[in-house]
Amino acid sequence: MGTKKSESKQIWIVIIALFCVLLAVLFLTTDILTKEEQAPSQVVLADKANNNFQITIHYFPNKKSDAQALSYILKEYGYSVAVETAASLPALKGSEKSPSHIFFNRSEIQRAMKIKGLIEGVVGTAVNAYRFHEPQADPSMLMVFTDT
Repeated sequence: MGTKKSESKQIWIVIIALFCVLLAVLFLTTDILTKEEQAPSQVVLADKANNNFQITIHYFPNKKSDAQALSYILKEYGYSVAVETAASLPALKGSEKSPSHIFFNRSEIQRAMKIKGLIEGVVGTAVNAYRFHEPQADPSMLMVFTDT
């Protein structure tokens, strides 16, 4: 009769020990005992190399708010962006009814395609891309934001 009582006692000791181990694992994995307040971190999208890349956005009157929104997003990625009306360049008068497009330097094709994809994601339509005939320093990229 004594052996059954000692076996029962041993089983309870094992069950209690397993329960304590389970509680310890639970406390350690959920950080209840070591909970610290974490300050929100600022997400940085910008790449330092983007600061030297000048983008000028020329827009037609109907696209002013869209151009400003695109400018804000490109600035978040660290690009230097200027926004101007299309009327500031007389050569753009014929572009009003054509699809939006960008001009870029041949040496910057990889970066230009990355920016083109970003612009298309924001604008929601396809953007044509063309190379400058002569390399440009200011701006590095020119965007014409048209009504279509």
